[in-house]
Order: sequence, then C-alpha cells, then structure tokens
Amino acid sequence: MEYRRDQLGHIIKTARIEKHMTQKQLASALGITARHLMAIENANKRPSYDLLFRIIRLLEISADMIFYPGCEYGHSTMGKVRLLLNRFDEKEVNAMITALLSLVEGK
Repeated sequence: MEYRRDQLGHIIKTARIEKHMTQKQLASALGITARHLMAIENANKRPSYDLLFRIIRLLEISADMIFYPGCEYGHSTMGKVRLLLNRFDEKEVNAMITALLSLVEGK
C-alpha cells in the first residue's frame, strides 16, 4: 500500500474523535495549541518525534498504523488487546495469563 501524505493527520483525527475529544482538549493535553493540532490533522504538518510519541500514547494509537499503514494490525482485535495490555504492570499481566490458561484448559 502506498503511503499518502495525509494519512498521519487522518489517523490522529480519527483516533481523537473516537476518544470523544475536541481539538482543543487534545491540544491542551499535549501542551500545544489547537492551531498546531489542526495543522497536523488537516494540513499535513508533521509533528516532532516527541510530539508524535505523546499523541500515540495519549490516543492509544497502534504505532503500526502509522509506520505500517498497509497492515491491518492496528485495527485488529489482537492489536487492541496489545494496546490494552500496555496499561498493566507485569504482575497484573501474569495474573491475566494465569486466568487465560485456565480458560484454555477448561475447553
């Protein structure tokens, strides 16, 4: 799949809308102006690496959606699970693994 210049802005805008955030709310959370965010979303302005990292984390966007736009990983159920797992510490993840193994053994 060919990478279009406007994809990054579209991905960010879509994720922001899915999180029910306005441009002003997201910009405030990122420490930038709403005008700067609008330029990223609509005018193909490229964010710095640091800002892109913060956007990805705050909106819980799969980095694969940005760096491998042809890949469906970011939209898949497993992709969403991976993003959710990042919210937990190792002890909590191990507890989930134990629970999942019990479910598998019960089949």
